[in-house]
Amino acid sequence: MKNIFLFIRRYFIFLSFLVLQVICIVTLSTYSRTHEAFFSTAANEVTGRINSQYSGVSTYFNLKETNRQLAEENARLRNMLAQNFQAPDSSVTQATDSSYRDSTTRYRKFTYLPARVVGNSVSLPAKDLTLERGSKQGVEKGMAVSGPQGIVGVVVAVSENYSKVMSLLNRNSKVSSMLKKDNVTGR
Repeated sequence: MKNIFLFIRRYFIFLSFLVLQVICIVTLSTYSRTHEAFFSTAANEVTGRINSQYSGVSTYFNLKETNRQLAEENARLRNMLAQNFQAPDSSVTQATDSSYRDSTTRYRKFTYLPARVVGNSVSLPAKDLTLERGSKQGVEKGMAVSGPQGIVGVVVAVSENYSKVMSLLNRNSKVSSMLKKDNVTGR
């Protein structure tokens, strides 16, 4: 406490000057439109930069949540794509329990589920991935796995909350393919 009083006593003139300056600026900006506009613009600039920096840091720490939301939105949008549906084959007739069935309805071919890769062993001979999605979330053995750049692999094992995916880079992966220019198929 003694140090505070010594500090005030030592810098009393300078502190008085600062207090009077603040009072003058507040009074000037309150009663003069031009000064008010100038000070509010300057204050907006300063607070804008501070808020921008804070927002950048806050956004950085919220990237995990943002990525999760984007993955869910991508899955929802992919599920809505027209190429995801197929029309029933009208050349084949099926007898149903005499209930009316609309022949123009379309059936879903694929359902996209967002998943996060929690394990990736690309350096080992058995190249596989571990996804944070399992049977509780609707993943089944044999499902295809795709990413933004294309096909990734096939689900080979499923637990309640995780699934193991055999990558297309795996030596044991047997996927049918076709050369685009020659239309030659192979394994």
